Amino acid sequence: MTPSLSLPAGVNSSAIHPRSGVIALAAGILLSLCLAFPSPLAAQDKSDSPVFKKYRPPPQPPLVVQSDALYQMWETFIVTRKANAGDVLAQHELSIRYLLGRGAAADTTRAAYWMRKASDQNYTPAMFNFAIMCYNGWGVPWDPFDAYRLFRSCALKNMAEAEYAMAQFLTEDLVIPRNFDSAYAWVKKSADAGYLPAKEALYRLEKQGLGPGRQDSVRASTAKAPNTGLVFLDFAQDTGAVSGDSLLLKEAMQNASPSVRKALGISKLLETETQADSSTLAAIIQAGDAGSPEALTVLGRSYEKGIGVPRDPVRACAAYVRAVRLDSPRAPELLLKLLEQKSTLPHIKAGAAKGDPEAEFAWAGVSALGFDGVLAQAQVYLSGDEAFRFLTKAGDKAYTPALVEAGLAYYAGRWVPRSMEKATELWTRAASLGSKDAMVRIALMTLRAPADTSGRREAVQILKRAADEGSVLAEVGLGYCYETGTGLPVRDAEAASFYRAASVRGSQDSFRALRRMHDAIRPADPEFRLPD
Repeated sequence: MTPSLSLPAGVNSSAIHPRSGVIALAAGILLSLCLAFPSPLAAQDKSDSPVFKKYRPPPQPPLVVQSDALYQMWETFIVTRKANAGDVLAQHELSIRYLLGRGAAADTTRAAYWMRKASDQNYTPAMFNFAIMCYNGWGVPWDPFDAYRLFRSCALKNMAEAEYAMAQFLTEDLVIPRNFDSAYAWVKKSADAGYLPAKEALYRLEKQGLGPGRQDSVRASTAKAPNTGLVFLDFAQDTGAVSGDSLLLKEAMQNASPSVRKALGISKLLETETQADSSTLAAIIQAGDAGSPEALTVLGRSYEKGIGVPRDPVRACAAYVRAVRLDSPRAPELLLKLLEQKSTLPHIKAGAAKGDPEAEFAWAGVSALGFDGVLAQAQVYLSGDEAFRFLTKAGDKAYTPALVEAGLAYYAGRWVPRSMEKATELWTRAASLGSKDAMVRIALMTLRAPADTSGRREAVQILKRAADEGSVLAEVGLGYCYETGTGLPVRDAEAASFYRAASVRGSQDSFRALRRMHDAIRPADPEFRLPD
């Protein structure tokens, strides 16, 4: 469990310890609801979208009507009359018209009003759609608890999409207690009904060996785990040969969801149909530099196995260290396995002795993450002073990850006296050398400064650009901004959305923030009580 030490005030970091055991668990299998239910406009273009289930637009206007806009306005007038008279289908139709701006000005508040009306009449599609509105804060206050109640009602009526939503709630440990056995039962029921996302989730669950009867072992392994959401990377078991991972980059391009492609920095490549591994690797390197834990984990694996690049345990270790620092769910396990290989640490030690800044950073980074037992066993243990000296040497050679890590040491008071000024100074230098990760950390520091608000607008813009490039820290920062009204208006739904996006990528600070937001509005009902 590793802290994101440049997080805003109020988001606490825990002690630094490497994770052990199985990292990819069922909470890392299912998509979060914010990913499962896209924006209403996008949903209309997807035949399997659960949003606005059973909605059918009115027939095309007769030829005598020359203006489609005029026809839509006339239809809206007729539908409004029926809705006011209590016609549930008309209420549902009118809500969608307001949401999409068809025959009336787009108005999410009115859309939510009419969807609630139809939902209150127990019309299942309206209940489902209103649940989505509550979950995303569309036209109503953000309320995942009301959303859960509605989804549950729909699931009990055998709606496959709602059954899938129930499985999601049961893996998050935010609205209701986490229960993998129940989650598996719901997702299997949804999959058996033919719902494609549930089929994909069920495949992943069973591939991880998380079927029925695994609740106790899963509970023990995830007692302190964040809501890790979808596990982006799914490597083959080590066989000692490169062949097991040889399709890593191609699979990342072809099989990843849109959100994963964005995190890996390969969305634009796919849009332009660029399939070359070299181009993909360059994009992933760029995303890693921006602060994408997924990209850094892929890079670590690529250098470890020699996939598309020369095999290099030093670079692999450095990439894994940076990924762990950003709370990658998979990187700790991969880093530990790499360090346990007999040749890895001697190779890193030899590189550091020759003044290789990446080796100096890798050795110090492994020490900073608390892998002392492995280091001691290989007789390459570093004291705190020695580790910090390696960071300083690497930083003096303009190796920016070392400057960022040294800044974190000052920020946390690890190995050196705590100093915000020193941390900022090191991150500023790294940023001047092109480190986007350092730019994000400086932006977060700027947003924390209570006395000086002059730089907040630019800091928010930096976070937005970085989030688009894959930075998980930027997503956490934007969640904080929306939650507290720092540089952005207070919007709970937007805050929860950014926190969730970071949480499903492994951010523990983001999960704690999301839990805090849920606890602030948690009903007293026993079903919503979570274990301490």
